[in-house]
Amino acid sequence: FQWEEKKWQTVLSSGIFGRLMKASPQRMKDGTVQFHVIATERAPRNLEYGVSKSLYTDSWEGELEFEHGNLLGGGEVVGLQVRRGTKDAEPSVKVRYSDKKFGRAGGFDCEAFSDFIGDDYTEDSELDDANA
Repeated sequence: FQWEEKKWQTVLSSGIFGRLMKASPQRMKDGTVQFHVIATERAPRNLEYGVSKSLYTDSWEGELEFEHGNLLGGGEVVGLQVRRGTKDAEPSVKVRYSDKKFGRAGGFDCEAFSDFIGDDYTEDSELDDANA
């Protein structure tokens, strides 16, 4: 048994535990050491939503985000975020998947997204081009 504080802090900060009540090494009768953790698992699913007014477009925007924080039982996180403004032609969508491997080598983050930035083309700009 070799204690590595940095790795333990990575596990603690992963968000997999809701409440940690006890964590300690214990010597077994056969001479080996086991690390015992008594904790509650945090709720793995999270749903957030909201409405705001954009300073950029001066329109109302809605957002819905879902996250599963322990998808396959090893602390893997998958998330889906959808945003749309009243003036947007299409929603912005983001899907992400990460597996930090609790601080071990081989952890990764993946993200795929489609962001609607806006359309600068308006009827007013069409008239300006015609009058130029």
